Amino acid sequence: MEVKNTKRFHTGDLVGADIGSYSEIYGIIINDDVFHDSVNQGYYVKVRWTDGQVTTSNTLGMVKVREEK
Repeated sequence: MEVKNTKRFHTGDLVGADIGSYSEIYGIIINDDVFHDSVNQGYYVKVRWTDGQVTTSNTLGMVKVREEK
């Protein structure tokens, strides 16, 4: 079984996540190597959110916030 060595998210990335029907909340990934989740074809990262919470969150549903100008 071959594992692709590419990550969609990396430590330091600014991300947004849709939480239910609320507007997007934002966070910064502080650890991109929590553990791999092959069942859901995603992986978990530790995120510090703008509301001050730090969570370990599945990357499914997260979007990178582009920093391009």
